Amino acid sequence: SLSMGLTLIVDSIVPVYSSIVALCCAVSREHVVLSTLVAAWTMQQNTQAINSFVDAVFPSYCVIAFVLSFAIKPKEDEHFEERIEDDLLGENEKAPPGRPNLSGTWRMIPNDEYTLYLEAVRIRPLARRALARIPVLQTIRLHGEHCEITTKTLLSFTTACRVGGPATKSKIKNDHFQDRMFWEESSNMNGNTAALVLIKDNLTKGYVVTTKRSLADPNTLRADIHIHTHDGSKPDAHFVQLFQRTSSLS
Repeated sequence: SLSMGLTLIVDSIVPVYSSIVALCCAVSREHVVLSTLVAAWTMQQNTQAINSFVDAVFPSYCVIAFVLSFAIKPKEDEHFEERIEDDLLGENEKAPPGRPNLSGTWRMIPNDEYTLYLEAVRIRPLARRALARIPVLQTIRLHGEHCEITTKTLLSFTTACRVGGPATKSKIKNDHFQDRMFWEESSNMNGNTAALVLIKDNLTKGYVVTTKRSLADPNTLRADIHIHTHDGSKPDAHFVQLFQRTSSLS
């Protein structure tokens, strides 16, 4: 039959675990890490037996669904401009006068501290090893005193706040956060400058991540990260991450 023919072609080209990965991705793109771990497990098992099982349970077009899940880009936030329309300072202005221009897309420069950071925010060992290999991109959008920061790795999430305003609530998977942003004045050898501070309080797991973002130079973003547990059960941790500018928002 046509279905059997497609299955034979898929089996000869794509490893059996792709169907399992495809099924997880079809349910939710957030399950990529889980599906990858499942795939690694299947590679250590009896491939022929698992292959027969998959053929009986999953249609061959699951692999096509897997490909399409990555081919289709997530929908952009169409309402961001509407939310901030009343607070725009000007058509081309990205931050209040005297503030650094952090707006743009930034790629994290790989470093050994990133794995330690993932451990400090309680990412499990297998997931840490996977995340450490994935590029980290951050897009910062500043419009007046409104700021939106989107981080993209295996899992994408966005934090949006009014800088200097009240705390807002957000959620990443099953963790609930309370977020607050403000400008902090500081001085260095180049004179007075300012850092954009984001306090992200994980109400679910009981720790606070404070990130101070500033410009080391026009194309290098410095993020000073401090992690503190609510109950003091673990010592505070401090990390420095550097990001290279890949594009500016016009």
